[in-house]
Amino acid sequence: MPLVSIVIPVYKAEDLLPRCLDSILAQTMPDWECVMVDDGSPDGSGAVCDRYAAQDSRFKVIHKVNEGGSIARNVGVENACGKWLYFVDNDDVLAPGLLEAALKQQETSLNSMVLWNWCDRADQLPQTLPEALPVQHCTAKDVGKLYMDARLYYVWNKLFRMDLVKQNGIAHKKDMDYGDDMIFCLDYIKAWFREKPNADFAVIQLPLYCYSVDNVNSMTRRYLPSYCGDELRLCDYLLDFFGRDFPIEDKTDRRRVLTHCLHTMGWAIGLEANRPANGEASHAEQYLADPRMTRLLNVCRNEKVYIPYAGPLRKCSAAGCRKLYLLEQQNPRQYQRRYWLGYWLHTLATGQKAPVQL
Repeated sequence: MPLVSIVIPVYKAEDLLPRCLDSILAQTMPDWECVMVDDGSPDGSGAVCDRYAAQDSRFKVIHKVNEGGSIARNVGVENACGKWLYFVDNDDVLAPGLLEAALKQQETSLNSMVLWNWCDRADQLPQTLPEALPVQHCTAKDVGKLYMDARLYYVWNKLFRMDLVKQNGIAHKKDMDYGDDMIFCLDYIKAWFREKPNADFAVIQLPLYCYSVDNVNSMTRRYLPSYCGDELRLCDYLLDFFGRDFPIEDKTDRRRVLTHCLHTMGWAIGLEANRPANGEASHAEQYLADPRMTRLLNVCRNEKVYIPYAGPLRKCSAAGCRKLYLLEQQNPRQYQRRYWLGYWLHTLATGQKAPVQL
């Protein structure tokens, strides 16, 4: 049984996949298997997978019809047999010492959920590890800060214990195109802390993973019709996670998370309302009337958070959200002027400053 199972969903990454797989081959900790799930890729990605599997028996390839990244990851997990589970995106790059550092820290901090920093340029990855890893420990009370610092919701900056994943039925949501990885991570965090009530987070202060921002086929660069609905579902999940499972005691952190959620939904509704301009039907009005949207707006109103989208959202104005969305995209300076004017008017009306939109 390998120590670590690496699962990679593969789709239209013929040019960047070799770079990713070479960085796995370069790992200083050699006890791994890599399960590559070719999700019906129409380019030469499947052939790249076959080539690496033929050269090194630690690479395994599964060819399947295209069903999306969530299902591809689940298929990979079903066919993995390592003690630890690790997800990698097919266009990204690992530092040579990533697995070694993660496992070393896990052995040092048995009760800690180990996380690490990331970057967006491969030349920023360390080629060697320091003798003593720089690590910051955070408690469960720091979940708000960790979330806003983008430490909680990516599957590629943490290891997952395979038995804990399977015992708790943690899987990627097959009916989601966006945000399923975040729900996977947060479900795992809940399972980890249920098993270890005194657990904490150990954050390795090194960028061990390079997240590619230049792949035009990446999910973050493609828009699918499910985006707005998935974001609404995710925001509703976050209200439960931070309101019930891991309550954020610090008021500032709590309001920052809510501001982030509110902006996400305002932007998503604006994007959805703009779809008719691309010849597609819009469901913006339907999402605005959804009870989950009402819930988010009520919580944000109680916490007195503010963004420009708050007004149109409360008025159920898809046109207003679309106007702000286009302004934010096409004239950011003008959007910022509108933001700060509304921010100070909101401060005068409520008697307290809202968190600043990041």
